[in-house]
Amino acid sequence: MRRFFEPKSVALVGASTRPNTLSAVLLRNLLRGGYGGDVYLVNPHADAIAGVRCYPQVGELPAVVDLALLMVPAREAEETLRQCAQHGIRRAVVLAAGFRETGEEGGQREQRLGRLARAAGMRLIGPNSMGLMNLACSPPLNASFSPAPATPGAAAFITQSGALGVAVQQVAAQWPLGFSQFVSLGNESDVTAAELVEYCLEQPSTRVVLLYLESLGHGRELLECGRRLCRRKPLVLLLAGRTEAGAAAAASHTGALVTRPEVAEGVFSRAGFLVARSLEEMLEMGLAFSQGRLPAGTGRSIAILTNAGGPGVLATDAAVAGGLELAALQAQTTEALRQLAPQGASLRNPIDLLPLASDHLYASSARSLLADPGVEQLLVLKVSSPLGPSPPGLLDGLAALADECRKPVLGAWMVPPDSPERQAAAIPLFWFPDGAARAAAALARYAQIRAASLSEQGPPASIPAQTTRAKRPISSVPAMDQLFGLLEDYGIACAPFVVASSCPEAAEFAARHGYPLVLKTREPAIVHKTEAGGVLEIRDEAELRRSFEAVPGAASRGVLVQKLVRGQHREVLAGFLRDRRLGPLLAFGVGGTAVEALGQVGYLALPASPAEVRDLVLSAPAAMLLGSFRGRAPVAVDRLVEALLALASLGLDHPQIAAVEINPLLAGAGSEETLAVDARLVLEQNAEQARSETIGAPNVA
Repeated sequence: MRRFFEPKSVALVGASTRPNTLSAVLLRNLLRGGYGGDVYLVNPHADAIAGVRCYPQVGELPAVVDLALLMVPAREAEETLRQCAQHGIRRAVVLAAGFRETGEEGGQREQRLGRLARAAGMRLIGPNSMGLMNLACSPPLNASFSPAPATPGAAAFITQSGALGVAVQQVAAQWPLGFSQFVSLGNESDVTAAELVEYCLEQPSTRVVLLYLESLGHGRELLECGRRLCRRKPLVLLLAGRTEAGAAAAASHTGALVTRPEVAEGVFSRAGFLVARSLEEMLEMGLAFSQGRLPAGTGRSIAILTNAGGPGVLATDAAVAGGLELAALQAQTTEALRQLAPQGASLRNPIDLLPLASDHLYASSARSLLADPGVEQLLVLKVSSPLGPSPPGLLDGLAALADECRKPVLGAWMVPPDSPERQAAAIPLFWFPDGAARAAAALARYAQIRAASLSEQGPPASIPAQTTRAKRPISSVPAMDQLFGLLEDYGIACAPFVVASSCPEAAEFAARHGYPLVLKTREPAIVHKTEAGGVLEIRDEAELRRSFEAVPGAASRGVLVQKLVRGQHREVLAGFLRDRRLGPLLAFGVGGTAVEALGQVGYLALPASPAEVRDLVLSAPAAMLLGSFRGRAPVAVDRLVEALLALASLGLDHPQIAAVEINPLLAGAGSEETLAVDARLVLEQNAEQARSETIGAPNVA
């Protein structure tokens, strides 16, 4: 990747003599940016452009350049790339559109580009890219046709949408947020986001990587990259296509489908990414991490200092919603504030110094708060004073305090944009209090990521099968009783059951296990058995005799008879899913018949360690069901984790399995067993159906 960002020579193939073209903009950016290497132009109809000599074709270039920028139309890109390969060029950026995003013909054209590049040992960014920048080198490289000013800074930005990249550069300049590297991925036909993330993380100039994606064609590679590298520097991901209409728009833009964001976001967040839910939130995180200090501890305890009550309330709401807590101030801290503050000031956190608070009062109060060991972060809010703007010295003083106390200090200055207070802010400075609080919450989340012991990652604990049956290939979808047997082979206990071909056989089972019972259909085509009348609760023998023949398929396939389990169990869902883009996943969430309506399911990439599975259990939406309430004992989490690890082993051991869902899995409380009550399995040969009815979240691609 270094040869893309630090080329000693560049060729612009398809240079235009017309000033109002993207090619002309790219050339101006190269030359005006001060690029220090050799620049060659390829244009068969001109001798020179902007004082730079032109060559008729790539093969006549006097040197083998490090990087070729292809500004030719899509229909000419393949032949032009072939000429580059024949000339020995091994790095290229294809900036033309008209490939996979335009349909089948464009997709085939893009595939041919990729095959040509691989055969020649060439690396390729794009197509449908708008170029790249490296603003951290000297002199800087601006090999893009972005009209936005190239503002240097400490955030690397990797985007699948070039136009969005331009917009972000323009908006970020007002924050101010600068960039070390900028890359427009385009269709990601060769060079992947993961490769670029790894390069940017290695650069000393980069403190945070921002990533905007509309598709996850190389999602698994990116996941693995994050798991390996997230503790080194923060990785912020914004994944577009949150709605069905948005996903369709993303497909027409980049030519690739996305996995449902609620699935992908959960998986990426557990892999160490910081997931942004909006462009604004992504920029907030970029500003906080590129200009601010990381918390030394958990970062969860925050003090808020303001000169107006309303902003303090907004900041408090956003901080608590983000997982922060207001610091409980020590008595000596409160007393120090009382000595400083005017009469009427509120000294409870958030601290309100009233509208006329001077810069000296702000600085002295901030020092007292930062000296409190219970304060891990400080958020300073300021509304325009009735007496007019203050000199910018306060921000410099707050930055010095942050360095002295080694704690993050963030600000939200609600003053006019042209105010001298906002210029060259020495701390991360936001426009509004809730945005600043969200950024503080992101600092705390990253502190947790760094503190987590990711070294435990690896395959699930080995769980020996009780019989050799689990080692046999699964060639067809098993009946419910066969699937229960497979689960038991992997150590997942099931509620007692039998297959009864007649009512007397069912009565014999009842004599051994007692009532109540459940009768279930064995028809494999019925997925939602309750809706089809395929699940009947039986309270006594008379009801058994009346109901047995009413179960769908009873005469031809028999009936699954199962003991109805009573106790303090909680109904949860456990699932294994082989996602096309993210690979094998473990699912855990709220179980029962309402799972699809509620959608309360969390996901984790496999393989995973017991600690990661436990974190999934305790952080998923279903976690609220696991504790003590209404006289129920808490669920035995360790046994639940063991069952999930066993399910992961089952899925990973059998590549032909597309999905396994246990719903409900009865999570035992106290000494109770954790028991599978109902389950279904889908093979890869039926994978499209599995992915359109995905565990806990319908219509997952």
